[in-house]
Amino acid sequence: MASDSQTGPHDAREAALQTLYAVEVKAAFAHLALSHILRTAALPPRERALATELAQGTVRMRAAVDFALAQFCHYQLTRLSPWIRNLLRLAAYELLFLHRTSPAATCHAAVELAKQYGHPGTVRLVNAVLRRLSEQRKQIDYPPFETDPVGHLTTRLSHPRWLVERWLQRWPPEEVRALCLTNNRPPPLTVRVNRLRLTPEDLRAQWEVRGAKAQPCRWAPEGLVVGHVGEVQLLWGFDQGWFTVQDEASMLVGYLAAPQPGWEVADLCSAPGGKATHLAELMGDRGRVWAVDLHSRRLQRVAETAVRLGLRNLFTRCADARRVAEVLPQPLDLVLLDVPCTGTGTLRRRADARWRKQPEQLEELVTLQRELLSAAAELVRPGGVLVYSTCSLEPEENEEQIRWFRERYSHFVPALEPPPEVELPGLNRAEGWLHLWPPRDGTDGAFLARLRRG
Repeated sequence: MASDSQTGPHDAREAALQTLYAVEVKAAFAHLALSHILRTAALPPRERALATELAQGTVRMRAAVDFALAQFCHYQLTRLSPWIRNLLRLAAYELLFLHRTSPAATCHAAVELAKQYGHPGTVRLVNAVLRRLSEQRKQIDYPPFETDPVGHLTTRLSHPRWLVERWLQRWPPEEVRALCLTNNRPPPLTVRVNRLRLTPEDLRAQWEVRGAKAQPCRWAPEGLVVGHVGEVQLLWGFDQGWFTVQDEASMLVGYLAAPQPGWEVADLCSAPGGKATHLAELMGDRGRVWAVDLHSRRLQRVAETAVRLGLRNLFTRCADARRVAEVLPQPLDLVLLDVPCTGTGTLRRRADARWRKQPEQLEELVTLQRELLSAAAELVRPGGVLVYSTCSLEPEENEEQIRWFRERYSHFVPALEPPPEVELPGLNRAEGWLHLWPPRDGTDGAFLARLRRG
């Protein structure tokens, strides 16, 4: 029987299984565990891609998979060893959602892994459960959406019940269903072109010559959506600083913040640095951008990215943003506050994120966000700009925070002034904020408010 300490995997399914075990037993983040495991394996690119799809898909669709397995397994999954429980989940995901190989091949591969990670009794169990699931997988009785939307969204679409119930209190069931479906699709790979070096059109042309395909982003003028390329660091121009990976929602924060060359700017919760480096590029590498973060190791990544992009106007400071006045020059022309939040707008991006979030976290984060807002307000010069952003869909972290802030800091007024060609559906010019809704906008979910100090 397998132990906690494993040698490198021999194929994609074993790599995925080791990842699932690390996520459940060691509380590892799925993407980090998978990356570590793949570094120990000499797998070809196709196997690495399959391992990624199997591991992330199984974690993402865990509730749907567990619901299906419960109909064919006489044992409760919790009574099985973590290895066998996650092996069943892995094979069930492949049978229910992947369809790349024949059901017989999927079942055979799972039985072979059961021999390595279980004992003869569990080998027989895995074989029997998966055979029944394979034969009857089209008859699984998920709760119907029309009569039981909560049951359907929490099982078939694999989202936490507390979050589904919360969303259904605010949005029509069809909109919540669209959101859940979007969360279950892998996000596109988007990059922000470093316009200090070249144009998006130039980069696309260079990639075309080298066999990589890209299309302009829908909203952000610096953005490109890249086709399947494997390791993005191997794309032409990465080492030269021609681009950096960033979701389009994150690009729009910098774009709509509209920093000007020569400004004194701070990004108060900066790591991993996508927004800070974007601000520096938009300023033409003139003025100063202060990238502030509480964690020195994460801040080092910001500095390394700035060097790769050839930015000389970005400086880092390790500090608690609630006491940042001690380490920054003042007053500032622009303060960007991209606060820690529940991240409910980015569930498509991290397979295990939906299972890590708990309702009590929201109240704690709202308190922290208000402390950060109060500290940021004191740094802005009269006539300067404060930009508040989240990757959350929750009103307590978004518009309710801005209303709370403006009641206490009435000298800050809405100042979201996008160029005329930018007409995002979630734009509210009167309130000075923008909501990004993943099913509609094709981005991560996000919120942005731009305020000017009077």
